[in-house]
Amino acid sequence: MKIIIFFILLTFYAHAQTELYDEIPQSYFQRANVFDQDDREFRSYRYKPYSRIVRLQNGCSGALVGRSLVLTAAHCVDQYYKKVDGKWVHSKNHYVYARYFKGKYSAKAEVIGVRFGKFPSEGTRGVLASEDWAILRLDEPLGDQFGAFGFYNKVNKRDPILKDINIGGFSSDLDDGEALSVHNGCQVRYMTTYSLEYDCDTTRGSSGAPVWIEKDGKYYIIAINNSERRGKSKKSLIGVPYSRNTASSGIRARVWSRYLIEERNKENERLKNKLQST
Repeated sequence: MKIIIFFILLTFYAHAQTELYDEIPQSYFQRANVFDQDDREFRSYRYKPYSRIVRLQNGCSGALVGRSLVLTAAHCVDQYYKKVDGKWVHSKNHYVYARYFKGKYSAKAEVIGVRFGKFPSEGTRGVLASEDWAILRLDEPLGDQFGAFGFYNKVNKRDPILKDINIGGFSSDLDDGEALSVHNGCQVRYMTTYSLEYDCDTTRGSSGAPVWIEKDGKYYIIAINNSERRGKSKKSLIGVPYSRNTASSGIRARVWSRYLIEERNKENERLKNKLQST
């Protein structure tokens, strides 16, 4: 009887704390390892920059990068488009959720447009990894309320910031991706022209998650998480040592940053026109 009462109180506590966006009890969730020990922790939206990380309707992750813009992976949103008369068009309504936890959220916005790294020919499974990014346009300026990440596209192999990076998203192995988890203090291990490979702990659900640094009290995305190297495994690897064959990887800001600048320049005019029409 005492055990039943304890779990009832614990569940109530978790929900109460979440409504206040206070600390979420670590013991409430089932934990799992990725690279060696699991360094992910559940974070409160009360602290920066966590309220800038959003959850997509299908469980993927994303980041607010403008007043009404979200950066994510292209393979997270290609399911909402279909080919009509030889062209790909928006086929389903879909939403993003700010400060999401177990079905509750502070605000949501509908996706009204998208800019793909490369518009999918038959879905993004055949698209080059360097093109697996997307910028979503929202019908509401969530960034005005929750803030937005900047970006940093000038990292090089000798940059000391690569030894202290962060990633946050909705990993599916932690409470079915219903809560935000973050790995602070991981590091980039390898770099190519288009991607960064790192030892940050991630699993499915973290696609589209921001990989960011903190500099002078501000937060800058250096890559968008889009894939895991699993060798021949079809599942995320748990508790394995880091190697080039078992890395997590993301698309560098240098790939998508100029398109984001273009979208930011357009969005102020778009929001201004929307305000005038209401």
